[in-house]
Amino acid sequence: MLVEDYAFAELHRHPLPKRDIQSELAALLDSRCLQRVTMDDRARTLFRELTDGDLTVGIDDGEAGTIAYAMSDAATIPVIDEKKASAVFVQRWSSRTIVDTATLLSQTNVVNAFTKEQYSAAIHSALLYARMRVPKAARPWIRALLGDERAAQCPSLGQSGFGNAPEGK
Repeated sequence: MLVEDYAFAELHRHPLPKRDIQSELAALLDSRCLQRVTMDDRARTLFRELTDGDLTVGIDDGEAGTIAYAMSDAATIPVIDEKKASAVFVQRWSSRTIVDTATLLSQTNVVNAFTKEQYSAAIHSALLYARMRVPKAARPWIRALLGDERAAQCPSLGQSGFGNAPEGK
């Protein structure tokens, strides 16, 4: 996973209480599971365009950095959870792929890496502590995975009904 410097700079607090984000980030960087990247001049021009003006016009630095870097490298797929940034991306670059965290977490290799209980607990934790945004299309399977009681604790699930589970289990 690549993380552009502006997005990396936004990682200040660990989503889980009393956990040290700096040591965990260092471990991810050391293991090469995570790599910090810096945008080039062309991407920096796009970054300035995306962040120009106040937030009613522009988007947040982290999302803008992620998008600008991805647009400078055709092989890079941005992971964007924020609605406004996703909408800007889809509107401007409709032929390019964009994904969100819920989509990544629904992939067969991720689902199958855990027991059902572990997977459900991880999704629930992401919703409660990391405030993971859930697109409407993913809400039914996440609600079904969590069950009514735990789903009710997660405002990002809204009032969507139940649906199919993700690929894998």
